[in-house]
Amino acid sequence: MHFQRILEAYEQRWLERHDQNKKFRPKKLITDTPDIKDMILMKENLPLSKQQQINQSKEVPKKIRLKQQLQEECPICMMNLDDLQNVCEIDVCKHQICLTCIKEWAEKYKTQCPYCRAKFKKIYPIENGKRKNSPIKLNLKQPKWQPEQDQFYNSQEEQEENQMCQICGCSHSQYLMLICDKCNEQMCHTFCDPGFLEFFVPEKNWYCLDCRKSKLVYHKPK
Repeated sequence: MHFQRILEAYEQRWLERHDQNKKFRPKKLITDTPDIKDMILMKENLPLSKQQQINQSKEVPKKIRLKQQLQEECPICMMNLDDLQNVCEIDVCKHQICLTCIKEWAEKYKTQCPYCRAKFKKIYPIENGKRKNSPIKLNLKQPKWQPEQDQFYNSQEEQEENQMCQICGCSHSQYLMLICDKCNEQMCHTFCDPGFLEFFVPEKNWYCLDCRKSKLVYHKPK
């Protein structure tokens, strides 16, 4: 009984203190939280420049690149094409690249697409996902002619152009290009050959499609 009386007295004191704290606690006024009408008035009183910034932040960013283009990054600067302000399209292969990158690439290096090495003459600007009809002018400077270097580079470019895949007709990924061990003429990517379709060079001999059809060699696909 004595222990129960102590508990009851302790509970009564705790309730009295709790009620006192409630009395002295400052009440939160309703006017502290702005009403919807107040928010609208606050926004209307803002300067026009601030209102435009708020409206622009709510808008969904538009895609700069073309809708049908699956390519997302510039091959030179590796930036996302949607984040860039100036994007252009190459006339030959339709690849899209950062304008500043491709201008410097063409004017200082060579007029070949960094993706597929296709030679181009014109580039077209893209604005709001649409290609413009007027091409961008390029200040192409012809280098000083040096006989030895000119012959070397010409022969190297011709050799690269001749080294094209028998199936896809492209000359990229030279490290995965196979040359026929029978005719020593036809070439093909490892990932283009329907009998191989791999991303490494096989250790055994490889024969082109023409040699297989002419039954000069027997090739059993995996």
